[in-house]
Amino acid sequence: MNARRDSIANILTKVFLYPFSFAVSVITSRILGPADKGMLGYGMTVVSLCMTVLTFGVGLGMFYHIGNKRYKVSEVFWSVLLFSFFLGICISGFICSIYALNMIPIFIRFSTHQILLLCLIVVFGLCQSFLNRLLLADGHFIVDNKIRLSLGIAQPLILLLLVWNFNLGLQGVLTTSFIIAFVGALVMFLVINKMYKSLPFSMHMNFLRDSWEYGIKSWLGDVTQMANLRLDQLILGFFV
Repeated sequence: MNARRDSIANILTKVFLYPFSFAVSVITSRILGPADKGMLGYGMTVVSLCMTVLTFGVGLGMFYHIGNKRYKVSEVFWSVLLFSFFLGICISGFICSIYALNMIPIFIRFSTHQILLLCLIVVFGLCQSFLNRLLLADGHFIVDNKIRLSLGIAQPLILLLLVWNFNLGLQGVLTTSFIIAFVGALVMFLVINKMYKSLPFSMHMNFLRDSWEYGIKSWLGDVTQMANLRLDQLILGFFV
């Protein structure tokens, strides 16, 4: 019964958020224009591709082991948080290297501040994603829906404020994405700390190793799927 209720709640949440996602897309297209919209799409493609390839499926492994009760959220919380930051910083360093070495010509069109925002989106987005997996794996779907609803409603409002009122253009869109990622990670952190009273600080290396060993099995499939969807866009960046 609970599974049915959670499934219905997830579907209703997605349906409710569709208009807000559509609003974000319309506002972004209307304000940025074709050139900046293309740069934004390309930048986010590189970010999503790097996050898929360079996490090696560890997030799925975390979800699997928590869901099967092999580990408790209270035991691995700090391990997941610190590891997500470490991994996010490593991926950000890779993106900065691409920019600094001009490995992808279109990247040179981004300013240093915009690349910094992309890197911050990676760090806090990855943190939010990993903490979100802890909540979902432990069955807290209603809490996750509430957080997604709040962030989904807030995003177009922040976007309107930064892009329309302050005329920040691409910088405003990237800043909005950073704010949503940062606030999402912070909310996840606070919610988990409130729900689980005891969160002893420790690095649970066995959990990270087991998550990697399980996640790497599906990693190639995820990379292949992402390549099918994004590789053509990535290749175009070398010729634009």
